[in-house]
Amino acid sequence: MNTGFKFIAIIIVSVFIVVGGLYQLFIYSLLTSHFLKKESKYGITTNLGYRYHGKYHYTRSYYFQVNGKNYDGECDDRYLKLKHYFIEYYPSAPYFNRMTYIEATKADYDSLPVNGYKELPHN
Repeated sequence: MNTGFKFIAIIIVSVFIVVGGLYQLFIYSLLTSHFLKKESKYGITTNLGYRYHGKYHYTRSYYFQVNGKNYDGECDDRYLKLKHYFIEYYPSAPYFNRMTYIEATKADYDSLPVNGYKELPHN
């Protein structure tokens, strides 16, 4: 392979990595805050897991459903207990979401509407 082509390929891949990282760190957070201020609903986590970002760095991942479709998100608290928590999400695009750290009861989970709660049943 041509050395010049390798150099250009490395530069292009590097730019994609940097832009993707900036999007994840800043732009996605700003967009999520913007949309959740406009309108939000609440779902409940169906599962908690881990996402590994390298040998020693990982974050907690969470999963929830809206209208039978699965969505996910990340939070920095790796020490959450394996329970159910409320997730605030934007109804038109639930991939804009965030963890509330408010624990949901079994009754909350059992009575969860398929399109989410309009407001938290309790704090």
